[in-house]
Amino acid sequence: MPLSQKYIYTSEDYWNLPEGRRAELIDGQIYDIAPPGFKHQKIISQFSYRLNDYIRQNGGDCEVIPAPFAVNLDADDKNWVITEITGKKRRYAPVKRAYRDTAKRFVFIQILINTKRFYVCRQ
Repeated sequence: MPLSQKYIYTSEDYWNLPEGRRAELIDGQIYDIAPPGFKHQKIISQFSYRLNDYIRQNGGDCEVIPAPFAVNLDADDKNWVITEITGKKRRYAPVKRAYRDTAKRFVFIQILINTKRFYVCRQ
């Protein structure tokens, strides 16, 4: 008896999830994720403030956007992740729906509280 094949979800499936459902689409599979806790959000807030202040004091051309919102990092129809903090250059046109815009002009930061690490993905 052949094994049943996994259903491969796409961007369309992801954007049609019920409002308020926190999930990521990775390699065509939808993974539910827990909402961030108080400590996590406090760290995100403080980090965003300090990063924004640093950029401003040093004449940077970037704005810091605390998330969460979903982004497609590789323009693949099967991958959407939720970022913690996003940096966007001001010189680009305003983004009405940043999570659907190309990821090539953004910097993404993911903070993992339990591991005491943070990850930066720069496109």
